[in-house]
Amino acid sequence: MDTHISYISIGVADLAPVRRLWVDLLGLHCVASHQGADVELAALWGLDSTDISAQLVVATPGAKQGRLHFVELSQPGLPVRHGAATIDCCAKNIDVNCVDIDQVVQRLKKAGFVFRSPVAQYELDGVQIREVQFAAHDELNVVLIEVLSADYLRVMSAEGCAAVTSVVSIVPDVVREVEFFQSVLRLPQALHHQLAGPGLEAAAGLPAGTTLDLFLLGSPDNIFGRVELIQYIGAAGQNLFPRARPPATGILKFGIEVSSLARVEAVLDGLGWPSASSRPFSILPAVGRMLECASPAGIPLQIFAIESQV
Repeated sequence: MDTHISYISIGVADLAPVRRLWVDLLGLHCVASHQGADVELAALWGLDSTDISAQLVVATPGAKQGRLHFVELSQPGLPVRHGAATIDCCAKNIDVNCVDIDQVVQRLKKAGFVFRSPVAQYELDGVQIREVQFAAHDELNVVLIEVLSADYLRVMSAEGCAAVTSVVSIVPDVVREVEFFQSVLRLPQALHHQLAGPGLEAAAGLPAGTTLDLFLLGSPDNIFGRVELIQYIGAAGQNLFPRARPPATGILKFGIEVSSLARVEAVLDGLGWPSASSRPFSILPAVGRMLECASPAGIPLQIFAIESQV
């Protein structure tokens, strides 16, 4: 079994703009929902059950990974990325692949979304790519990506979108982070690039002389739920991962399915890595056994072996 991000848990202040963006405009399907308090999720997150008012799980039709688990909080805190600089360490972007990016951008602009720049085009591994970023609800940063390859998107929504293909996190030591994800979770390396130059600095708002060291982890045959890790070499930002605690809004948890939770526990024990003991769980995205820990940078992980999934 390939290891991917099964779901991303995102705290939100209101599910109405969530449905409008992800379901109405991008065409993702609602695969599960819950209205009202949730005792088990609240306990898992260290909240009172009444702190959770509603939940929604959405996915690209036909995709089993990269699902989005939105949790509406009755008393939401500040977004994790509130006031974040480009170089600050946190889960930064949610990547959404699409076809005909200009059409998707036009549809979103008509709905009132603001884009950070015009659509840019560049080449990566001999393939032309077009992308653009926009601000979504709860200070989420969403990146639309069109890969100009005829067979790249095999699964997509009726609106020509596929999400979530990867989650981009800025980390202080990308090599250490990659070693952790590969040794503990067996995530294969799909690509590695180091990028630099005035064009990158201008496009990303980076200090002069900064090098972007990028690793994409996940199966090359499945674009959904991959992990993209970036270090800005030559520019150090704040570590905002400690903010990723409910009732904050924004990206709070990476839910990663593994074939053997016992193997993961053994590896973590061998590393002397702090983690919670595995326990049964039953939350909206899945049912099984789970342990929680954080990556070296502080990415909050819910690692689980699944028994059933919505």
